[in-house]
Amino acid sequence: MEQTNQAAGVSLQGGLHLPAARLWLNGDTSQGLGFLSQFDAGRRRRSRIVCSQPLAALLGDGGATPLAVPFERPFQLGPIAVELLPAGASPGSALLRTHIGARTWLFAGAARLDVLPTAEPLALRETDVLVLDAQLAEAKLLSCAQLRAALDEALAMVAAGATLVWLIGQATVALDVLAWGQAHVPVHLAPSFATLARRYRRAGGSLPPGGSAHRQRPPGRLVLWPDAELRRLPPDLARARRWLVAEVADAKEQVSRGCERGLAFSRRASGMELDDLAQASGTSHVAAYGVGAQALCTRLAARGLTCSVLGGAQLRLV
Repeated sequence: MEQTNQAAGVSLQGGLHLPAARLWLNGDTSQGLGFLSQFDAGRRRRSRIVCSQPLAALLGDGGATPLAVPFERPFQLGPIAVELLPAGASPGSALLRTHIGARTWLFAGAARLDVLPTAEPLALRETDVLVLDAQLAEAKLLSCAQLRAALDEALAMVAAGATLVWLIGQATVALDVLAWGQAHVPVHLAPSFATLARRYRRAGGSLPPGGSAHRQRPPGRLVLWPDAELRRLPPDLARARRWLVAEVADAKEQVSRGCERGLAFSRRASGMELDDLAQASGTSHVAAYGVGAQALCTRLAARGLTCSVLGGAQLRLV
């Protein structure tokens, strides 16, 4: 398998980027323009970013105004034309497609074949080179169906009178849980999740209402709360049962957060779904980067696909 640090105008020096367009593909940058592939609550708001129109609506006001572009409408960045396509990973998540030399490249930092309920369905287009973030290539995380099955189990507990707090590591997953669960039992949201839900609705998304987690209510509800804001959990919920829903939800993480169960789940493709994504793209060549790149290329070679490791990349596309 070929290993390279730069290939046909794609560079890893200072982060994965397209030098001709001064476009960095990891969301935040202090130079040029950063492509934000999906919602990230912790991004540096001073960055100049390009993203899809639905994602811009989720980001809200504050910080630099993003360059928001419609899906499937090519636009010019310097000497090259780029196009954003729905990635299926979360609301407004996008793939970036461009031509470099004689080849078409598709950058899939955020992508899922297994589409979440609030995401626009994945739109794969013909491409010569598919660039994949392989950070989760060796991870065994839940599929959407498995997350839904766990939610059904939780909803049964709530219907029986339990109050259950789901500590969620990725904000847009709370929107998906609300979309799945609100018709069955009361679902209550942390303030930051409630704000995100309002922005999603204003952007045209269909989502049932969710109550405020700050209002004391009788037992029998599912509360969605950001994992990063555990210390702000209201006092009446301090002794409620907790489940952790995050990319890292192992025993150590559960204990540190007082959770009785952990659900390892990511908005981005992980494990064998990355292999299936590469196969479904119909590409002739995969370029992988991240800690699982070598393992991913080995598996793809067994499927008859050509795969190159972009060396030196330990990046994470949000």
